[in-house]
Amino acid sequence: MQVQHDLYSESVGMLIRAAKERLSRVESAAEVQTILGSILKPETRFDHRGLQEIHDLIAAQFRFLHRHFLTQKIGDTKRPYELRVAGLWWIFFMGEVHRLLDRPQFMHAILIALAHQDTRLGYEGEEEAARILKGEYIEWLVKDP
Repeated sequence: MQVQHDLYSESVGMLIRAAKERLSRVESAAEVQTILGSILKPETRFDHRGLQEIHDLIAAQFRFLHRHFLTQKIGDTKRPYELRVAGLWWIFFMGEVHRLLDRPQFMHAILIALAHQDTRLGYEGEEEAARILKGEYIEWLVKDP
């Protein structure tokens, strides 16, 4: 879906910001500085490819759950259709990110992937986050709609 492709950078950036902000709030509330926080605070760049599978799994879940609403209506021009889908996607993606970050294992895996990008430990974080998502989204992975 072109809309998800066009919003890829913003979506991944929102996931990164949300995870870092949540960690920062936890550290502030507990009045502690974690190792992950000290690694991530000065970090302003991230190789998006590390979270691409996470984005793609959330996008696939969106398409599965909204498959009946994602067809273009007769008479719609391309622009209204894209705006409608973009709105649905953005609401879904933000909701999923916040719901998933409420799961400590998922949040930890994302933070590990961010803090240790392009290393064995970072890859393990990426794989763990994807494993958690596949467990969450098992319905469309095993069932033909």
